[in-house]
Amino acid sequence: MTRITDIIKNLVSTWGKTPYDINCGDCIEFTESIIETMGGECYDLYELCTSNFDPNWLTELPHHSWIFYNDRHYDAEAPEGVDHWRELLIFTKFDGAVIAAYVASKGTRTAS
Repeated sequence: MTRITDIIKNLVSTWGKTPYDINCGDCIEFTESIIETMGGECYDLYELCTSNFDPNWLTELPHHSWIFYNDRHYDAEAPEGVDHWRELLIFTKFDGAVIAAYVASKGTRTAS
């Protein structure tokens, strides 16, 4: 297990909510807590948010904040990390066609 995975799992266990509930209301605070615990943002550890995307898509994607660390994406439901933001559960539970269209319009490395 990696350090970030341990930190995420520990924080989830003390947060008082399910990982899903953290992602649906506390994601910004959760993300900031993890980044702070890891020593702050740097070139390979930072927060991403749907607001980083094209503003025309903000109404199409659920608002979410997550961590990008060492080429992987992490949030409360993905303590082990995923290779691409669209693999985070909050997005896979969303309309896959909308996300596929977004990725097709911007390329596969968008916000990664």
